[in-house]
Amino acid sequence: MRVRDESLNARDRAVQQRDTMLEDREARLKTLEQNLAHYEKLLQEKELQIQMRDRSLEDKDRSLLRIDQAIQSKDKLLQSRDDSIIKKTNSWLIGKPCCRSAPARRWNRKKCSRSATGI
Repeated sequence: MRVRDESLNARDRAVQQRDTMLEDREARLKTLEQNLAHYEKLLQEKELQIQMRDRSLEDKDRSLLRIDQAIQSKDKLLQSRDDSIIKKTNSWLIGKPCCRSAPARRWNRKKCSRSATGI
């Protein structure tokens, strides 16, 4: 009888240890599930922040592209103006006295179109 009681006590202790281990595992599992839910929520928030930043960067890129296009069109306009001014100036200078003689060209190099071209 005593042997039987000892074996029952040993079984009871083994069952209690197993129950305790199962409870510990369930508690750890519950904690891990809570941590997982928390980190998933943080991940969703970070993904939302990234999407918002991406949209902001895309808007800035579009804005910079528009500004760049405006600058390029202004550059083209200024270049065409410069070209037209140079053509008008050259056509005006060709018939002037400073372009007809070498000493006059040397004296007035900045205004003479022929001295600029090396004629």
